[in-house]
Amino acid sequence: MIEEATDGNFDALVAKYPRLLVMAFNPWCDPCTAAKPIFKAVAAANELYGVQAAGLWAERAPAACDKLKGEATPTFLAVRAGRVVGRVEGLNVRKLQALARQLRATPKRRKKEPE
Repeated sequence: MIEEATDGNFDALVAKYPRLLVMAFNPWCDPCTAAKPIFKAVAAANELYGVQAAGLWAERAPAACDKLKGEATPTFLAVRAGRVVGRVEGLNVRKLQALARQLRATPKRRKKEPE
């Protein structure tokens, strides 16, 4: 399921979902329109790995876009634990899939110090 991100709920979404795949878009943007079904498919394929997806209408959420430093649409962002850990600007299916895989990958754990 893709959540709708706004200026009002963006921080709450980031806090609620430790792995968030975001698509910043504008409805008048032709590449954005072409990217929506691809984004939905990538989001659905990664949902089992704990990745939540959110769509962010860029013109209606300027504060959230500023936080993400999104300058073009479509822009896809991987947000892990409140930090942007990856970004793809423009419609590139392979890069979007790689971004989602990067987000779902479990971070390496530190070795325990001897006690």
